[in-house]
Amino acid sequence: MHKSFYAMLAVLSIALVGCKCDKGCDSQVLSERYIHKYGYDVAKDDWEENNYPGQVITTLRNGITINAK
Repeated sequence: MHKSFYAMLAVLSIALVGCKCDKGCDSQVLSERYIHKYGYDVAKDDWEENNYPGQVITTLRNGITINAK
């Protein structure tokens, strides 16, 4: 009985986590800046086409800033 309970709990947890992100997930991002390693801004299209060294700075609606290299 314990095994089936834990299996059911695991399946329910996975289902709830999978359903957490709905259509509004991307609306949390306020801005994204693509910065070359020498400090100048790069357009998103250029950043995706070329393999520029640098970082992407993402600002979320809740005030968190994410720096990705």
